[in-house]
Amino acid sequence: MIPKGYKHTELGVLPEDWEVVRLGDVCDFLKTYSKSRSDLSEPQECINGIAYIHYGDIHTKFQHFLDMDKDTLPSIDSKKLAQDLEDIVFVKNGDLVIADASEDYDDIGKSIEIKNLSNPTVSGLHTILCRDKNNYFANGYKGYMFYLYEVHKQIKRLACGISVLGISKSNLSKILIPLPPLAEQEKIAEILSTWDTQIQNFETLIVEKQALKKGLCQTLLTAKTRLKGFSEDWEVVRLGDVCEICNGFAFQSKNFKESGSPIVRISNIKSNNTISLEDMVYFSFDDYKNKNLNKFAIYQNDILVALSGATTGKIGKLKEDVVLYLNQRIGKFQPSERLNSDFLFQCLLLQSDFILLLSGGAQPNLSTTTIKDKVLISLPLLAEQEKIAEILSEADNEITLLEQKLESLKSQKRGLMQKLLSGKIRIKL
Repeated sequence: MIPKGYKHTELGVLPEDWEVVRLGDVCDFLKTYSKSRSDLSEPQECINGIAYIHYGDIHTKFQHFLDMDKDTLPSIDSKKLAQDLEDIVFVKNGDLVIADASEDYDDIGKSIEIKNLSNPTVSGLHTILCRDKNNYFANGYKGYMFYLYEVHKQIKRLACGISVLGISKSNLSKILIPLPPLAEQEKIAEILSTWDTQIQNFETLIVEKQALKKGLCQTLLTAKTRLKGFSEDWEVVRLGDVCEICNGFAFQSKNFKESGSPIVRISNIKSNNTISLEDMVYFSFDDYKNKNLNKFAIYQNDILVALSGATTGKIGKLKEDVVLYLNQRIGKFQPSERLNSDFLFQCLLLQSDFILLLSGGAQPNLSTTTIKDKVLISLPLLAEQEKIAEILSEADNEITLLEQKLESLKSQKRGLMQKLLSGKIRIKL
């Protein structure tokens, strides 16, 4: 049953006073420019430069909006666009710029609304420039409207391609979008903008905390700052003198299962230095009856390193109280009695860039021997190691808590956005 005040439409149940319109009926599609990264300069390097919106920046740098009060763009010499400035189509405040190419369905048709524009700017490679035909949309609302599930589903359905997906202007013009009254659009934009501001504040705070923690590591782990009550000299040692590194087992992919004993693969070592329990594969001991797999078991607080692939050198620590098993091309650190495990983890994080350099060039690869021979650590007595590790772990825990709160905010905002953009939650004006 359709609730009172709602109606059935091509996009599902919507409020009675909302319209459903085709994008091509309410927006004009304007000229864009197909210049590559090699044609661009940083803003300060191009005297006659015009700001240039590249589709790659839409995918990686911006969410919902391009705010020229705080965001920066590369630039391009005006002569590379046209002989006469009057022949160039510039972006305006309120325009919607859409990425028409992507390597995955989630980001195809990702869009940003332009605001606080003050310098000449053009829409560039693999973008579609949309401009409101007749004040159908409130400024601040357009940056959100493509994120409604029913709208993005249409874009994904119309996208074509294999390794790289694309969507044309003609196909994009066909998509249907819900159109609330202008006053309601303004309130929706205001509410979602408030959430975005809170999310941005959390992101800024996390970056600040990470910088503080990094500075703390550089002083505490190099004895530049000593803790009260400790004065003994430190010893510089090769990692291999105080730690072994165990290689993983070559589990066969043909024996991977959907349940059983979990296997840690390189992809499970994440950029936040944790071991993810998502997207795991499993094995059965029955397939390896003559193998002693217990020596490849991983327990809570064990530390791993990726030895090959795109994530070579990445360090991860298992936080959960579970038992996993180590796949090939992953190393597990086994510190001696002289080395505190948490202290080792912090030392490895501090030297993560150096460990990556040890892996080589285009096809990075690390050996456990190289890590043991080349990585040096400054080693205090065990009691001081434990105290330093405790301080740094507390800083990590604070950052982790902020990251969890940030993810919760993002999740709540996504849910609220779907309800506001579909009219399931109405705003009293």
